[in-house]
Amino acid sequence: MCGPGEGSQSWTQEVEMSESDIDDAVKAVRARKRISEMEEIFNEVAAAQQSLERAVDNYKSLQDKVRKLEDYYSGDQWKEDFAMDEQGEIPADIKRGVLSEDGIYDLLERNSEIMRMIETGED
Repeated sequence: MCGPGEGSQSWTQEVEMSESDIDDAVKAVRARKRISEMEEIFNEVAAAQQSLERAVDNYKSLQDKVRKLEDYYSGDQWKEDFAMDEQGEIPADIKRGVLSEDGIYDLLERNSEIMRMIETGED
């Protein structure tokens, strides 16, 4: 066995790195961290885009039902149902949000705004 300074290379000589090697190692660690962070952001945004696309497609598919709701609200049937509710002729256990004048109007207006945003890309 060789004692200190007796071998062809000492232990400290074997692990010595040049300043350039250290810089390269630091750059590699930083790049790995940066790439991992950007990959996480990439995946998050891609998932949000897919979710938004599905939501937009789903919302577009509801437009026939929205038109049916608009026809109901603008026609005589809504007025008759509203009057019946005002006279207490509609059972109390039936949900009646659709008979709220502000509620249905606001929903239909918001639908128009959302569809405009989807079609034009503007708020």
